Amino acid sequence: MMKKSTKVALSIVVSTVLFTGCVGGDSSGDRSYGDEIPDKSSKAEKNSKAKQISFLTPLDIEVPEGEEVVTQLIAESSIDAEPITFSFTNYYYSDNSRFTIDRYNKLRFKDTTDFENPADDYKSSNSSNDNEKQYDNTYKVVLSIKDAQGHTIEKTLHIKVTNVPDVKPTITNTKLTISGTVLANSVVGNVIVNKGDSEITQMTLSGADANLFTIDKDGVIKTATTIPVDKKSISLKVKATSPAGVSDEKDVTIYVNDTDPSVRGVAQLGLERNATVKIFKINNDGTYTKLFTETTSGGGIESAGRFDTHSDELEDKAYYIYQVTDGEDIDANNDGVEDENATKTKGAMRAIVLGEWLKKMDNDVLKITALSEMLYIKSIDDIKNNFFDLKSTLNSQAQTILALDINNDGNINAKDILSFDPLIDKDALKEEWKEKFDKIVDDIHNGKDGYGVNPKLIGSIESKYAYGVTLSSDGTKAYVADLKEGLKIIDITTPKTPKLLGTINLNEAKDVTLSSDGTKAYVVDYASGLKIIDITTPKTPKLLGSINTDYAQSVAISLDGTKAYVADDYSGLKIIDITTPKTPKLLGSIKTYKAQDITISSDGTKAYVADYSRGLKIIDITIPESPTLLDFIDTDDEAQGITLSSDSTKAYVADYDAGLKIIDITTPESSTLLGSIDTDYAQDVTLSSDGTKAYVADCYSGLKIIDITTPESPALLGSINTKYAQDVTLSSDGTKAYVADNDGGLKIIDIGTDSVAPLE
Repeated sequence: MMKKSTKVALSIVVSTVLFTGCVGGDSSGDRSYGDEIPDKSSKAEKNSKAKQISFLTPLDIEVPEGEEVVTQLIAESSIDAEPITFSFTNYYYSDNSRFTIDRYNKLRFKDTTDFENPADDYKSSNSSNDNEKQYDNTYKVVLSIKDAQGHTIEKTLHIKVTNVPDVKPTITNTKLTISGTVLANSVVGNVIVNKGDSEITQMTLSGADANLFTIDKDGVIKTATTIPVDKKSISLKVKATSPAGVSDEKDVTIYVNDTDPSVRGVAQLGLERNATVKIFKINNDGTYTKLFTETTSGGGIESAGRFDTHSDELEDKAYYIYQVTDGEDIDANNDGVEDENATKTKGAMRAIVLGEWLKKMDNDVLKITALSEMLYIKSIDDIKNNFFDLKSTLNSQAQTILALDINNDGNINAKDILSFDPLIDKDALKEEWKEKFDKIVDDIHNGKDGYGVNPKLIGSIESKYAYGVTLSSDGTKAYVADLKEGLKIIDITTPKTPKLLGTINLNEAKDVTLSSDGTKAYVVDYASGLKIIDITTPKTPKLLGSINTDYAQSVAISLDGTKAYVADDYSGLKIIDITTPKTPKLLGSIKTYKAQDITISSDGTKAYVADYSRGLKIIDITIPESPTLLDFIDTDDEAQGITLSSDSTKAYVADYDAGLKIIDITTPESSTLLGSIDTDYAQDVTLSSDGTKAYVADCYSGLKIIDITTPESPALLGSINTKYAQDVTLSSDGTKAYVADNDGGLKIIDIGTDSVAPLE
């Protein structure tokens, strides 16, 4: 399990530091400077120099992007000490390397500037952190100005690159819908415009029916007159104009529904043709009553996927579930073009709708999408357990998914989810959901339940510095390595209310594992090595024996229970004979850089060590007295935690800033990286029993759950915030995660997959 080293050695003095948060990376005391370069001359000398040389070029300069020449450098000498020369200082925290001075004393950019891709490196304004990277299109240039007599002054120029509009706007192909006879000045919908690098000045419509509509510079289309009922669809073309130019012309199709007063629905995974739509009423006790069954329309892109919502037959204050199943998706890749072959959809899409929401929908269209299915999954518990606060849950969950107000009502809430169009609204998603969306669509196509991962906190118990956790084989007790609080034994038979059973004081307990018979706990104590503890009576655990190591971080036990393998930080791997618990003995060791965590292969012949900034080390332990290095692989950042697949062909490394790394160890002498996924501060990792999911203790970012079915492209399934997640282990049935959360205590989290099976 473990985390960062908590000892610092200075000469012969060792001081112990307790960290109350996550740690990673080496800190250094970089010297900081302001904009002006320190001048060590006396005050009189400075005044003399200032009088002798005057720098006449402005210190703040604006230059349009793409311009090579910045300015003419001009200075004069009051004592006629010509010529005056200009050069760059060797001041490190500047952008001097981006410039050159020609023989005419003109300051020039070396490379063509692009406002949209700033190349400035360092902060241009006065700052106490002068080495902070800024990338704000303002470059800092520090010059040395020298006259013929050797008098020198230094000046700092701030050169701001300004935008020249050169990126034309673009328009997203879109489809809009109006229902029945629509009166003049009614909003039809929005054309989505990427404005480029300047503001839109004009939008224009063309086409045979362009006179029926108006469009403003924000892309809002309104009716200019009453739309005739005989129109089934209207084709227009739209262009956007900005100072950078005119966009390419794009098609906009406006569909005119019939005069049915009911709100129309569309099943829009891509576009679901001939699908079954079931409409359920949610009862106050959380049960469901089926009211109606419909079938989505067939045909092509212009007509498929539509269905009757029965909105005029619903109660305003009642909640309903719309469920779409058994269709075929004619636009599986969501590009707005009908696929050559339709994709059979094996899963279900649902939407939770309040009756009055449906009756007031913009454009009279309810959209059932992968996003409405996710809101359903995230709200299942409240349907069953907190029905009367369901509206609040739906709205708050929608705000975790969306970054923008889709229906333009001034609020981000569940109604935006019901208006979400996957063709044009993906930019409204928060970054995390942009990454997830296509995976969710794929899961629904294939009937997979991965997107149903929705971790929830069940219970917790306070602890000062929970660093490591393991469970008893019967799942009734958790053993927590709690630094100076020692080993804590916790009753978890009731996960909502875990209770402390017993404790034994230690110096700095970092990790814990148990003997196969559950009678002994092996605790690594950073300050004093391996401790072997009798836990047969949980209320009064007793120390059996110990052996000193140097900087014990983590421990693993051999399959036969005769040896302990200790990741001992700077001292590498220690192999200890524990056949006699009262007198454990060192068998052998091998030096590594900073061993943080260790796990053993299923055949017991190899140890895999997370070796901090030296990555993964693979060590042959067949001869305990003389372990030997087989291979190592760099893992970009600081390897903190490690676990193996059940067949020992893959290693999963928690690599701190670099996230989770998946490594092929089929041939230990030539291990290779398979794939990786960025997390924030990966500290530890464990796997589901079926090997399809990885659970990462991600420090400040809590617990991350990752789909590893395809090792080359792992994908985030879900997450839950905790305080300082250090270590994680799972219940034997895989429904709960136990997180050692530093001073956040022990967290017990429900990780069971919410049911994505269709309602009947």
